[in-house]
Amino acid sequence: MKRIIAALTVSVVMLFAACSSGPDQNLLGSISTFENSWSSLVNEAGALSSSLKTEAAKMQGSPELQAIMSAKVDAKKKNSLDSTLTAMRDISGKSQAMSQGVDALSAKLNEMTTAFTAWKDKVTKGEVKGDAAKSELANYEKQMGEIKNQLSGMQQE
Repeated sequence: MKRIIAALTVSVVMLFAACSSGPDQNLLGSISTFENSWSSLVNEAGALSSSLKTEAAKMQGSPELQAIMSAKVDAKKKNSLDSTLTAMRDISGKSQAMSQGVDALSAKLNEMTTAFTAWKDKVTKGEVKGDAAKSELANYEKQMGEIKNQLSGMQQE
């Protein structure tokens, strides 16, 4: 009888230990690596957004632009100045469009960061495990790759 109770006790302890094991340490390492890359991407998008806004503001307030807009010159110089003004407005418009694109991308990054943080908390608590957690991390990595490509394309424009 003592052997049966001892065996039952050992079985219960082993079952409890198996059920209460923490999250996969390799998975947590992968999540940490992803999180570092994600933070870099968010910072990169923020820097691009700030840069575009600064350049657009400089262009709008540039002395050259103000001089062109207020210039009283003869017709020959006016045509030259008008083409320069048109080019500057075109560049400014493209810069504003890029800035809006980066802002939209930043909003998407913020939304995804919130979702990722909630998901990571579930993994840490053991609410999401194994293949499901690995699959969701792979999905986040895929999304990060897509956003990196979008950001890279914006930087090349």
